[in-house]
Amino acid sequence: MSASTAERLPVPIPTDRLHGLIDPADTPMAKCVVALIAIHGLGRRETRCLRLTDLDLDLDLGRLTVRRDLKHTVYLDELTHALAADWLRDRHRR
Repeated sequence: MSASTAERLPVPIPTDRLHGLIDPADTPMAKCVVALIAIHGLGRRETRCLRLTDLDLDLDLGRLTVRRDLKHTVYLDELTHALAADWLRDRHRR
């Protein structure tokens, strides 16, 4: 007889707490990085190794290619997509 155990899924961060993490970040890039870590669970090494070409915001389909052992595609939620677009605009402006 085998018994299976239920796997617990991660609990999402409440919206007010998430904004409490993002709002103190002082630059658009910092806000985007906080969202990638808090919402999508990117690690330090994954975040540090990201390249501009890994980000695809075409046709409102926000995707990010993350290098792990194999390439992994992260589909961006609305908030992270908007923060990434803000960062790209700020980067272009500077």
